[in-house]
Amino acid sequence: MKPLDKEAVLEHAANSLLVVTVEEGVAIGGLGSAITDVLVETLGQRIPPIRRLALPDAFPHKYGLQSELFEVYGLAPEQIAAAVSQQNAGITQIFSAVTDQTRMMDETMRRLETTTQAASTLKDLSQRVQEVVGRFRV
Repeated sequence: MKPLDKEAVLEHAANSLLVVTVEEGVAIGGLGSAITDVLVETLGQRIPPIRRLALPDAFPHKYGLQSELFEVYGLAPEQIAAAVSQQNAGITQIFSAVTDQTRMMDETMRRLETTTQAASTLKDLSQRVQEVVGRFRV
């Protein structure tokens, strides 16, 4: 697909949680391939998840109206919405798990700081006690 506005692709995908491409042709060599190439080459491992919806790269065994074929191959509007929702649900679960882990790590850090402060206080107290005991030694 040429020319592809790489800047626009990057602008919209850079902070996205999911990139979805939909095309009425086969995925190989189409819009999904072009966008995936741009994202992989530019963002590397920071690439968001990509969901490519397209016709399979195979000889069609069904014939009919375009709207009927879209339904057969999962490209009807409701099917597209369901596919995106399903993918988004998976991302939401991952995000939730990461958020939970982050909260647990924050709580552990708070406890560690409290323990460190308590240990420092005990050390100071121990030194004071030793000083007082040292004064009363004969």
